[in-house]
Amino acid sequence: MRLVHKTALPAATRSGPRPRVALAIGIGVLTALLLTGALSVDLLPRVYDLKEGDVAPLAIKAPRNYTYVSQIRTRQARDAAAAQVPPVIELNRDVITQQTRGLADLIQAINLVRGDTTRPNPNDRQQAVAQLVSPPLSDATAHQLAFLDDYHWSTVANEAQRVLQDVMKDRIPDSNVDEVRNEG
Repeated sequence: MRLVHKTALPAATRSGPRPRVALAIGIGVLTALLLTGALSVDLLPRVYDLKEGDVAPLAIKAPRNYTYVSQIRTRQARDAAAAQVPPVIELNRDVITQQTRGLADLIQAINLVRGDTTRPNPNDRQQAVAQLVSPPLSDATAHQLAFLDDYHWSTVANEAQRVLQDVMKDRIPDSNVDEVRNEG
């Protein structure tokens, strides 16, 4: 006696493995065709489809803020700022002191020549005054300095010191020295 399992189908109703494989292959091909069709069709418009040099039709914002420092623009801005700054003129206190001391020494030397009683000849006194500076003073200037009365001479000496102080307080750039000399 044979025992038959009740869940087993009778041999006549069983199908072979071929129809199942064919069904699986058919479903796979159909799925592949549907996926290929769906992925090859643009369902959404591509807003960001840009190429280099194109102008974007809409404003595109980056997801993060980025900072770019342009070396060329930085150099241009520095050059423009430097061009607006006036030249820096350094005041040399040693030169001012030297010039002031030199004028005071010259005035003292002229006072000595004017008060020298060992030179009775007026031309000797005039020559001595002319030779106190290099290049020598003109004859007319030396004559005036040698023969001014004491009041006028002290006025000239004081004014010379005042004028020197006024000139020394003005800052003249090296590029304008010749122009200032020609004005005076």
